[in-house]
Amino acid sequence: MVRIRPFAFKTICTSFLLFSYSLVSAQNYVATHDAPEIVFTKSSQTLGNTMTFGFAIADVDLDGDNDIFIANYSDVDASRLWINNGHGNFTLHNQSFSPGAPAAHDVDLADLNGDLYPDIFLANHNGTSQIYFSNGNGSYILGSQTIGTVNDHPQTIQLTDVDGDGDMDAFLDNTAAANRIWLNDGSGLFTMRNIDYGGSDSNRQFLADFNNDSFPDLFISMRTGASQIWMNDGAGNMANSDQGLPVSGDAIDCQDIDGDGDKDLVVAHYAETTILLNQNNTGNFLTSFNLGEGAIRCKLFDADLDGDYDLVTTHVENGNKLWLNDGIGLFTFYSTVFPGKTAYSLECMDLDGDNDIDVVLGQEPDTGGNSIYFNETIQTGIGDNKPSAPLNFNLLNNYPNPFNPFTSINYSIPQNGFVSLIVYDITGREITRIVNNNMPAGAHKVEFDGSNLANGVYVYQLISGKKSETKKMLLLK
Repeated sequence: MVRIRPFAFKTICTSFLLFSYSLVSAQNYVATHDAPEIVFTKSSQTLGNTMTFGFAIADVDLDGDNDIFIANYSDVDASRLWINNGHGNFTLHNQSFSPGAPAAHDVDLADLNGDLYPDIFLANHNGTSQIYFSNGNGSYILGSQTIGTVNDHPQTIQLTDVDGDGDMDAFLDNTAAANRIWLNDGSGLFTMRNIDYGGSDSNRQFLADFNNDSFPDLFISMRTGASQIWMNDGAGNMANSDQGLPVSGDAIDCQDIDGDGDKDLVVAHYAETTILLNQNNTGNFLTSFNLGEGAIRCKLFDADLDGDYDLVTTHVENGNKLWLNDGIGLFTFYSTVFPGKTAYSLECMDLDGDNDIDVVLGQEPDTGGNSIYFNETIQTGIGDNKPSAPLNFNLLNNYPNPFNPFTSINYSIPQNGFVSLIVYDITGREITRIVNNNMPAGAHKVEFDGSNLANGVYVYQLISGKKSETKKMLLLK
């Protein structure tokens, strides 16, 4: 068990502020944290002893819990899938993926062909990238399409709907070729868009909706020049907004850091870690805060259950660190956490079904294996009226899925407002409105009854204010 106690509850953070771009006066800021004792327990299980530059977490078997796919960079051993039993205990899947020379550098999981089951997109550093399609029965079949060339050497893959057509497209960040968007036709067949995003000086990319129009925009970190923001026109066409952001790094994460309802950025490299705050959902960013040290990986999640996004950073020699958010995007060092050797990859998601966020580290080989840390922090009530989890606009996967005939749908909204939760058939015809009323801020759960419907795929959409999110479910009687 790792019990983390803060080195101080009140810390003057003057040395952490970037004076040239700071939004808050350093001499007037005193960070205070009324957090409970933060407790993480290391699992006795490890997920292989591999060179893990990337892994992905998703509910691949649609049983309501999160499974983990480990991309193995080794030129001998295969990448593997680990299946969750619902309580954070994992069983190694009996199928291996891309053994040998391809050297998987990253992976992402999403439904690529419209059957609801997440498929596997492997970015292979020493070979063409590969897609494994789920058969829906626990097995996977290698797709026939060649993605890229053996000389591209991709380092990351991100799946998202770039062009707004309802399916998941791919962004491949290559180290020896142009960075490319691959557009999905809905069946899992991809066409490369012949545009280089960032050029040879680009270092790492991240796609997220920066101006609240429901379409992912593009942040490009450059090696030597200023980083860039490219805005999406809704059809997947990106235009450089000509911002010159004075940051660089190959560790990037994106959440609402300051609690104002838009997407902010944290960008890190070996020398510094910088917070970029989005200005009123415009996609224009200002540098607001610097941790005063670098990191090789970073991730935002609510560690202390106070409703804002805290930050974990991993390091080569200085341990892995937790920084607590004061709610407006100013961070205080809390403690060194998750002791161990270098972590080359980092993800945060609920793995044991207790509705808080756990941590997985892809560690250096022969240093104890890829590790899981369960969050066992209990909100003590200190912190007054803060919620017990981040209140973001969020629509979760229904469970069970496939269903017969009942299924549960969970969603959350950050503030009071009118909410519609609408079910459509696959042609877009509205079936029913499960929710169509004013709802309070917070997490909500509703039941859907498909007794009077035919077998097939249905779409459900959450709408509140200007935000919407859509997912699919499968009725099998």
